[in-house]
Amino acid sequence: MAASPSGVVVWRHDNRTAPSSLRWFDRNGKALGVVGEVADYTNPAISPDDSKLAVSIRDPQSKTRDIWIFDLVHGGKTRLTFDPADDLDCVWSPDGTRIAFTSDRAGQRNIYWKPADGSGPEELLLGGKDGQQNVEEWSPDGKYILYNYYTDRAPYQLYALPLAGDRKPVPFINIPFATQARSFLAQ
Repeated sequence: MAASPSGVVVWRHDNRTAPSSLRWFDRNGKALGVVGEVADYTNPAISPDDSKLAVSIRDPQSKTRDIWIFDLVHGGKTRLTFDPADDLDCVWSPDGTRIAFTSDRAGQRNIYWKPADGSGPEELLLGGKDGQQNVEEWSPDGKYILYNYYTDRAPYQLYALPLAGDRKPVPFINIPFATQARSFLAQ
């Protein structure tokens, strides 16, 4: 599920075995329309200005996902990622110019980002060899990306990745339990 600051919500029923459709509903549950064709969608994210939808689409042959951008104003979609690896968990920067995402192109899940208009290459933001990093959310001030991290030896933990300076991650919540639910609260 994803929500924009203006209250627009996109939701995907979690049924991993069947293709689905992306549907708009008003607050009373009335169907308003469909975005795109039937496909295997995951991790929808609405742009800050509500004009675009980033979503991972699984290829039925390769079984891996790429990130696509739907233009909600003019129609159509554009592919953002092209690596044969699995690209998922996309989140928009608060100004709508970048998309951060998770990819397993290095053998484990790492965090990358790319200009949202597709004008540049993907860039590794955070990688490692000892665990899996999965993008969760971008802070409203644009200074941090929240992500979960786990290994076979440790439960999921939430970290904040500073996007300036040395980019050394810091624990978001430092408790000995698995943490995956996430949200930055706007002030």
